[in-house]
Amino acid sequence: LAQLDALLALGKAALCQAVALAFDGDVAEPDRVFAATLLLGCTAERAWLNILCERAALACSRSPPEAAAAVEGLSLAPRGDLGAALAPWLGEADPRLRASAVRVLGFRGELAERDWQRALQDADAGVVLAAARAPLHAYDARACESALLPLLGRASESLTRAVLRAGATLRSPALHAQARRCTQADGAWAQACLSMAMHGDLGDVALLRSVLHSPNWRDGVAAAACLGAAALVPDLLALQGAAEQAAMAQERASIVAALAAIGGESFAVAAHAADAGCRWRAIAHRFDASRRWRAGAPLDAATLLRQLAGDSGTRDERARLCVELRAMCAQRLPRFSPHAFVATQEADLRRIAQLLEGSRKVVVEATP
Repeated sequence: LAQLDALLALGKAALCQAVALAFDGDVAEPDRVFAATLLLGCTAERAWLNILCERAALACSRSPPEAAAAVEGLSLAPRGDLGAALAPWLGEADPRLRASAVRVLGFRGELAERDWQRALQDADAGVVLAAARAPLHAYDARACESALLPLLGRASESLTRAVLRAGATLRSPALHAQARRCTQADGAWAQACLSMAMHGDLGDVALLRSVLHSPNWRDGVAAAACLGAAALVPDLLALQGAAEQAAMAQERASIVAALAAIGGESFAVAAHAADAGCRWRAIAHRFDASRRWRAGAPLDAATLLRQLAGDSGTRDERARLCVELRAMCAQRLPRFSPHAFVATQEADLRRIAQLLEGSRKVVVEATP
């Protein structure tokens, strides 16, 4: 941000040079595309907006890496008129521009629900996938569910994964049922068992246990950690023992991480499955089977908020936490994205915390 301030202070000549360096006609430079796109998105003059849209369109049409860089820069750019300038891309003949517009406008909260619905019906698979991944917190939940369900008939793993995850953010019973069906058929397909677990329904324990005892058990491990069911700890311990005997170091590490995610850090330091089993037998009585658990404590919205407010975890992991939080809360929560600037994430988390605290007080005060 300090570099952006310095370049803007240098004026027109510096901006022209940044544009010339970033958008090379022959060589793809995604990092430079991102930097120049964000830089131009921090200007106020109309002329720079026209240049920004022209060069960003070129990047989005050239290669996926440059398109991703341009989309990220446009998404983070603070210009208030940028959304209106990009809206015409939704009607462009080039599907790469349509998909980019859906991604940018969705991130910025400027994608109208009617435009989102149209994007879901687009003839291009990339546009449909971009729409399926868009934030849905500001849209009508029932309308979203009705629009997303028909997409599951398409044979695309990435689209199926996006739709099933969207179902968790919507708290959709119909899409939860679809996630269960996909898990029964093949839990590894589109990470179906993980999407199912994100709904947080302990009624899925038996189905998830069947995944842990199937050839797809690796996918079941991550899902078990997400669901946080103490009833699955013995199954994970058995898998840990089998992984140790087979000298499967990477698989063992993921199982240990899942055990720690449910039962606490003491499982992460247990030397062997036998030690972990002894540890579990000593503390199992503390874990209520009717509750979900995270790191040895009951899992609730406050726990997920603390994890999101922490400084660890990849963007994908934080995005999954956000899905879990939306699935857990009856309220429609405000926007949050792990791709936003840190200060924006902190402000959004404070708004979510205030909303949840206010709702809790209302419930408590209304209780006799």
